[in-house]
Amino acid sequence: MKKLRWSDLSLVSKIVIEVGVLAALMFTINMLFYVRINNSMQEMDDVYASNAQITELGQVFEDVQDSMYQYLKVKSSQALMDYYQNEAKYRQELEKLNDQNIEDSVKARQKCGKVQAEIRREPGTLQLYPKLHG
Repeated sequence: MKKLRWSDLSLVSKIVIEVGVLAALMFTINMLFYVRINNSMQEMDDVYASNAQITELGQVFEDVQDSMYQYLKVKSSQALMDYYQNEAKYRQELEKLNDQNIEDSVKARQKCGKVQAEIRREPGTLQLYPKLHG
């Protein structure tokens, strides 16, 4: 039984083998790029969705502040009702944001860094402001 050596192959066979190996290598590299780009796009979509939820949470939080300010200013039952409704909306939005699956610690740190409440004390008032880090 004779061993097949590279030097025994014809020029056409050598070229076909080399082109085939290069084509397989290029296909593998392209598939790796495709998978990595697809994963990056998925992560960007997830970050965009959570940022949209954080923005919505901030708007609801401002509504809570406004309705509390109106109640403290006017002391009407309608302003108190508005405050309770807005506070309930705020809790729902906060629960939606907290109920999402957090897959790794990087995403967890990102969410914790973006949604914080900072207590700012001014003479005679206590106000909560969302602190959004960008």
